[in-house]
Amino acid sequence: MTTKKRYVLHPGWVWSRTDGDRHFIPAAVLARLYKVPLRECVVHRPGDVFTGVGLPKNLVHLYPRYDGDYTLEKNPVTSKKIRVDFRLNPNLLQRIDRWRREQPTKVTRTAVVEKAIEMFLETYEKE
Repeated sequence: MTTKKRYVLHPGWVWSRTDGDRHFIPAAVLARLYKVPLRECVVHRPGDVFTGVGLPKNLVHLYPRYDGDYTLEKNPVTSKKIRVDFRLNPNLLQRIDRWRREQPTKVTRTAVVEKAIEMFLETYEKE
């Protein structure tokens, strides 16, 4: 019986906030930290280009965390249960791009995604 894959583990190096040292977090440890079954994971080997070819689009990507908080609810990728294909809404893409240019400092990719979801929800609630 084949187990359905739900997560992509990205093992790698992380600087520890608690001791200031650099640690390598292997895939098995990463799965244990996030409390996800290893059999439900695809492992992305460090140094390889992740293409995701042949994998479902809704897999949750899990990375080593600097702050040591491995609860899935705190992970920005998994805390949003909405998947949006922004290519289907060019007006939304223009609004996101305009918002990003208006910011006084460079914004993170996470901030852009969160703003895009916020704008999408505002549009959806109006309809």
